[in-house]
Amino acid sequence: MTGTFPWAEALAALSIGSAAMLCVSALLVPGVIARLPEDALIRPPPQRSVGQMIGRNLVGGLLVLFGVIMLFTPGQGVLTILAGGLLVDFPGRPAAMRWFLKRKATGRVLNGIRQRRGRPPLRLPDEETELEETEIIDD
Repeated sequence: MTGTFPWAEALAALSIGSAAMLCVSALLVPGVIARLPEDALIRPPPQRSVGQMIGRNLVGGLLVLFGVIMLFTPGQGVLTILAGGLLVDFPGRPAAMRWFLKRKATGRVLNGIRQRRGRPPLRLPDEETELEETEIIDD
């Protein structure tokens, strides 16, 4: 026996991975948030090719996965989950993102990042717009 614990290598790998995710998220997530158009949540999504949809969902899914991991390790977990959620296509995404963004703390952080980068705050649909969209979808 060499005197090291059997889990020492796994712990070292986890520590290095956690530090790498912290650095990458600290560099990339604010840039992604700042680059979002201010009306990203109120305009209809553009038409995308199948390849673009697969790539966008793959990147979004990885961001959500890494965000969940970062909830338990150093990193910007909530912001990374938000960035991934904005990319992934699923039926309740617009409603889920609006709910998440209407939280006071979330809105302050996101719009603070955007303000520091000289970007306008994200606009959310008002209740009347949400009702109109629901009526259109139901038809």
